[in-house]
Amino acid sequence: MAPKDKDPVTLGKKLHQKALSANPQQKDRPYHISGKQLATYRPQDYCQVYKRNCFSLLLNSHLADEIIEKNSILIKRYETFISYPNYHQSHPAHDWSSNPDYKGLGFAHEVTLIKVLKSLAHNSKSGQNTLKQLESALKEKLAQSGTLLEKMFYLALLNQTLEFKNLAYSENILKKTRLSDRLSKKELALTKAVRFDLLSHYYVNKHLMRNQNKLIMPFLLKPNMTANKLTNFLEYFKLFDYMTAEDKVSYKFDYVEEYTLLESVRNYVGYTQSLIDLVPYKSYAIRLHDLDAKIAVLNWRLQQPHNAKIDEAYLERHDTAKLNPYKTGSFFIKEEELDKQKLLCVPLEQHRDPRNVRCVQL
Repeated sequence: MAPKDKDPVTLGKKLHQKALSANPQQKDRPYHISGKQLATYRPQDYCQVYKRNCFSLLLNSHLADEIIEKNSILIKRYETFISYPNYHQSHPAHDWSSNPDYKGLGFAHEVTLIKVLKSLAHNSKSGQNTLKQLESALKEKLAQSGTLLEKMFYLALLNQTLEFKNLAYSENILKKTRLSDRLSKKELALTKAVRFDLLSHYYVNKHLMRNQNKLIMPFLLKPNMTANKLTNFLEYFKLFDYMTAEDKVSYKFDYVEEYTLLESVRNYVGYTQSLIDLVPYKSYAIRLHDLDAKIAVLNWRLQQPHNAKIDEAYLERHDTAKLNPYKTGSFFIKEEELDKQKLLCVPLEQHRDPRNVRCVQL
């Protein structure tokens, strides 16, 4: 976000202090950056490097060199940022409009992968080291994530990195293959992010109390009562969060906040909010296990010859069911009708996987 002539670390510390000292009553966002910000050259204006067609294009053209050259500052900043061992987002719960702009990080990550691609193509050890460091750092960020948005963002970046690794191996430019570590309990855990989400919910209600009719709202909304009810849900979710992937899939996620008739009358707005479906929290948790399933698929793929023709007959000769964290059967081949792309996937029919997180490209 910082202009070219500004140090992003110095600017970031300044903005962080503003965030910590921000008054929940104020309406102005405390972290506006004035002046011309760093312009980025967006890879997706052309293609995305973790997709096979784009990977091949960048590998066999001068486009990659152009992208790297135009984004040298961005790449350097991203490599610095991703190496920080103790980064935590600074978005305060009372200011839900101030989410960091993750687009810049997403662009920087893609451009960095393009740089890794060129390094690998030239048999440079730096490419292998950078890829290893990226994977490790993203897992660390995944474990540290404090919000649902942040958790899903790093999940997406790690998913892209693993897919890139898969393509680099299948194209035989990643010679020394290192199996990826499966996700740890901290990386899979979602309770911290859900806690922050519920805390933001509390501040939304406080905002309603301040900005709506101050005579009527106290009779319709009790923020503390609503928060206490959500605390009960958090305790329920903690138990769910510690389950295995197999148990989470089969678990009937049917939490309902209990309101007495008197409570529903005294806290009508809070009661109405409690009727909102909480099942999406389960889907977020399953998505993390989908990424873990992808690692299981990728590790198996990395142990096959890089040019192996993996089809149904090939899979029948291997016992892949034991590698499936969901315990729902052997890997299978899925064909995307839109781009005729073949994928190797973990089966889990009752949960959608529109972004094919449980799959690797063949």
